[in-house]
Amino acid sequence: RVRDAIASRRRAGGLARGRIDGDGAAREAAARRGDVVAYWNVDREPSSRPASPESDPLPALSAAVDSAVRALPGVPLGPRSEPMVSCYPGDGARYAMHFDNACLDEGPAAPCPNRRRLTAIYYCNPRWAPGHGGELRLFRSTGTDARHALARAVVAPLADRLVLFWADYRCPHEVLPAWRDRYAVTFWYARPLP
Repeated sequence: RVRDAIASRRRAGGLARGRIDGDGAAREAAARRGDVVAYWNVDREPSSRPASPESDPLPALSAAVDSAVRALPGVPLGPRSEPMVSCYPGDGARYAMHFDNACLDEGPAAPCPNRRRLTAIYYCNPRWAPGHGGELRLFRSTGTDARHALARAVVAPLADRLVLFWADYRCPHEVLPAWRDRYAVTFWYARPLP
């Protein structure tokens, strides 16, 4: 149902090309990422919510992911972002190696524009098979320069799989070219507030 909700929003024109922030970002984004995305507001007022989970499965998914993530021992976290839904069109769309947060995670008071500490990705791709591509490749960082990262793992975007990893320089990652539409929901958990 999650995949169907994202696909419906995509067909209605509700997903836009993924962006990268910073100087020259539009030009860089076109070369580095090929996904289409939207932020899904699951924290609306109850009166504006659809009548059933079948018509909007994202609130239930968000609650389930929150429950799993917040149960992690020894990982203090702050607020969660709105979920970002995404589709990598099956035309070879990819996202080159990057960090979700280019800052050092040195505690709650460290200067950092987006405060992302932990990334959680939920995949919703039934019948995904080798050859469809779109895998998440995680790297072992050797410092803040991703050019020296070493491959750590390759994760297939199988339906109902939840992947967690550090959002900062410790875990550079990329999405390999997708040869079938690849759907996911990404949540970012911030560092605790000071």
